[in-house]
Amino acid sequence: MQSRWLRLLGIGVLLSGVFGATSAYADDHVKGYVLMRVDTDVENEVENEIDGVCKDHKSSVAVQTAKQGLVTLITPNGKSDDDFVIELRGDKRVRYAELDKLHSLPLVSGKPFHFPFDRGNNSGKYNSQNAKAQVNLSSSLSKTGGAGVQVAVLDTGITFSHPVLKGVALAGANFVSQSLTPKDIADTPASLAVGHGTMVSGVVALIAPKAKILPVRVLNADGTGSTMSIIQGIEYAIQQGAQVINMSFGTNLSSDIMDEVLEEAADKGVILVAAAGNEASDKLLYPASHSATLSVGSVDASNKKSVFSNYNKKLILLAPGENIQSAFSDGAYAGGSGTSFSTPFVSALAALLLSKYPNKPIDWIKDQIRESAKPLDKSNPNYKGKLGRGLIDIQNAMSGNH
Repeated sequence: MQSRWLRLLGIGVLLSGVFGATSAYADDHVKGYVLMRVDTDVENEVENEIDGVCKDHKSSVAVQTAKQGLVTLITPNGKSDDDFVIELRGDKRVRYAELDKLHSLPLVSGKPFHFPFDRGNNSGKYNSQNAKAQVNLSSSLSKTGGAGVQVAVLDTGITFSHPVLKGVALAGANFVSQSLTPKDIADTPASLAVGHGTMVSGVVALIAPKAKILPVRVLNADGTGSTMSIIQGIEYAIQQGAQVINMSFGTNLSSDIMDEVLEEAADKGVILVAAAGNEASDKLLYPASHSATLSVGSVDASNKKSVFSNYNKKLILLAPGENIQSAFSDGAYAGGSGTSFSTPFVSALAALLLSKYPNKPIDWIKDQIRESAKPLDKSNPNYKGKLGRGLIDIQNAMSGNH
């Protein structure tokens, strides 16, 4: 069996910004396909086991990733996806089998918020926004930080020609349409999330303008993708040398297969940063809920928890997430709110630290981010113990004294 990187279109993961489509969460999945990983890690046995499983279960491979033994199988005719999962789980050659879940974009108070606001060509509003002072970013750091570090932004793509991103964006990859570059463009009937990836990338560039941004398109223009596309994106980012992976998306359902990928990425020294979600819930979205990630919630300009932000005793950090000014896909600038835009503040801080302290262990870098944060329990008494270490403090973190 030849290794191949095929891509299925129109499959979904929840995008975690106030930027969503009109449907609520759906317990749905990619119809006609099942994720599977065979049990062996012995290189010369993997392909034989996949071939054997396919033959015995009358299936074939639709997607094969670079990850050893992980594939998407086509559900055999006359069989439901659920039944096929159960059947595969009974095969001793199969380590994991699960549905490739499909999820919709988030709603806030039951209503969709899918338009960026305050659009215009005012770069001054972007460069001088209050969020920079809120996270204690010095002018010297904002001009020089992040050199030599690569931040992968797994999202809807990027506008390469935007003045903020020109020269810092790498070529990247597209796992929605593999033959295309990862441009942040309309490719669905509604295209409600166009610009999201560009805005997330713009926040990284605001805080760490010397860092390189690796755009990895795993979500279409409605902000939909699949567990498999996310896995492919993580694997690609690692192969390209990304030291930080920003994931401004999430889902209510975890994945055993993706758990392994996240843990392996962390073991390789990659810093994973993920959005907590916008449901005003005490449950974190996945992968923010995974222990390998730095989960990020949102605060307003007064350091109060954003009304929409999720919270939990396992939340790690907070960052500004309301009226964040950033680059937009049409080449201009726009404002956005949501934990999607809080997350890249933390990714950028990781880049600043990695740049300044290139020889320090990754655990030390993470400690600086966590231990330097400003606790906000006193100003948010209703959420005491559920706002993590508090609001990131860049100047404090960069001192390296934690």
